[in-house]
Amino acid sequence: MAKPKFIVVDVSHHQGKIDWKKVKRSGIGGAIIRVSDSTGTPDKQCDRNIAQCEKYKIPYGLYIYSRAKDKKKVRKEANLILKKAKGHNIQFPLYIDLEQPGCEKYAKMAAKEFGRLVEKKGYRCGVYANQSWWKNYLVGLNRYSKWVARYGKKPTISGMDMWQYTMEGKISGISGSCDKNKCYVDFPGRLN
Repeated sequence: MAKPKFIVVDVSHHQGKIDWKKVKRSGIGGAIIRVSDSTGTPDKQCDRNIAQCEKYKIPYGLYIYSRAKDKKKVRKEANLILKKAKGHNIQFPLYIDLEQPGCEKYAKMAAKEFGRLVEKKGYRCGVYANQSWWKNYLVGLNRYSKWVARYGKKPTISGMDMWQYTMEGKISGISGSCDKNKCYVDFPGRLN
C-alpha cells in the first residue's frame, strides 16, 4: 500500500464548536463533514463547519449516515446531502456512511442509487464502511471512492482511498477525540 498523502479529519456535532483556524495550522489535508445522523436529524454543526472550512480554505467533503432499506429512503438521503452541497466548493466526494445494523442486505443497492444521484449532479461519490461490511456486503463495489474504517490494523480492501484508523485522534482546535483518516489520493473534487 502506498504511503498516505495527508491526514483528513471527519467531524460532526460531537466535536462541538471547532476552532478551524487551529485545525488549519495543525497541517491536516482536509475534512469530511457530517450532514445528518442515523435518525436523519440535521447535524447541528454542519453549516458552521462548512462555512469555517471555506473561510480557512480547508478542502472538504460531506457524508450522510444512511438508514436506507429502500430506494425511497436513499433518494431522500441523497437529496439532503445534495441540497447541503449546492453552491459550495466541494473538493472531496459526497459519502454515504453504511454501517446501520439491519441495513446490510440493502447496502450495495443503496450505495449504487446514492452514487447515481450524486454523480448525476456532477459530484464524486464515495462509500464509507468498516472492513467487515466491505468484505461481506459491498463486494465488487469499485466504482466509488472507498473509505474504510479499521482500527489497529491496515485494512485489506483493495482500491481504498481513505483509511479511518482511529476514533481517538487529537487535533489542535478540536476538544476531545475525533476520527482521523489517512488519505492516499488527491481528490480532484467535482467531475466537471
